[in-house]
Amino acid sequence: MKRKVLLLLIISIVVILIVFLGIYLLVFNSNLSLNHADWGSFGSYFAGTIGVCFSLFGIILIYLTFFEQRKQQFENTFQQYILNYYSLLNLIKERWLHKTSDSNGNPIYQNGREIFGNAVGYINIDNAENKFIEIFNIHNNVFQHYCTYLVELFNIIDNNNELTNKTKTIYIDRFLSMLSTYELIFFAYYIKYLDTNKNSRKIKMHLKMKLKNYKLTDEVPHKRQIKFIIKEFI
Repeated sequence: MKRKVLLLLIISIVVILIVFLGIYLLVFNSNLSLNHADWGSFGSYFAGTIGVCFSLFGIILIYLTFFEQRKQQFENTFQQYILNYYSLLNLIKERWLHKTSDSNGNPIYQNGREIFGNAVGYINIDNAENKFIEIFNIHNNVFQHYCTYLVELFNIIDNNNELTNKTKTIYIDRFLSMLSTYELIFFAYYIKYLDTNKNSRKIKMHLKMKLKNYKLTDEVPHKRQIKFIIKEFI
């Protein structure tokens, strides 16, 4: 629970308590009474005014507690999706073009991040309809499943009505920061040219912000392809 909200509630309770006690003492009597009836009347006054305020604040606190629990529940869900993402990435073991072998004829397999790096190298910077699509189709069982999962995660965050737009942006940025450079470029290409989902506008917006702040170094392989995708989004 946010400290500012708690502090505001405490200050409000103290102010209301002082105001109602001051009103009572000013209107009736500023001296303490030895009469039980007077104390009974004061108790009724307290229950009917300040007591109601305390009940209202109690309801507010219950709501805030429930809201915080819902936020924590989504955080747990988000963490589970991140774990699923890493599991999906680690399970990728693909033979490049289904025919790559070593000098002894043994098949060579690539892991998730290696295969995305290879695929990015086939992006044609002059024509979006290029060899990359052929590569995507050859490894469709891996690439399509991967991209579909990322889109699903985006939608889960974006469709959560309990999150503010700022919070949604924070979650999406957290996730995009976990992708490697080639994963990010690969996914951006997919969203730009291959995704048929009409609701991908928001995904493009987040990718644009991420790519806009990307620092491209001279040493990174496939630099021209990366610059091409960044230019397409920005």
